[in-house]
Amino acid sequence: CSKEHYWFHLENYRGAHCIIKTEDFSQLTPRYLEAIASMLRDHSGLEINEIPMLFSQLKHVKGVKGARGQVIIKKPKYLSCVYINWKEIISIS
Repeated sequence: CSKEHYWFHLENYRGAHCIIKTEDFSQLTPRYLEAIASMLRDHSGLEINEIPMLFSQLKHVKGVKGARGQVIIKKPKYLSCVYINWKEIISIS
């Protein structure tokens, strides 16, 4: 991954994260962002319909030494998305 790519995670929940390999955030339409949030929700085992998500470029995400799975995010951005059937929009290889 490039440091310019984008990292996504559910805000205030433990669970999955996702890296989108694009340097142009404008390519991610609101529908794609809802799909990303919905995928994270499902892969985190949650049953929520309003999904709080945070994201940042990878260059602003740093792992916490000695704390597996914890990160510090500088300059996070926040979104609230509604759950959709993401499997109709994206596929995981």
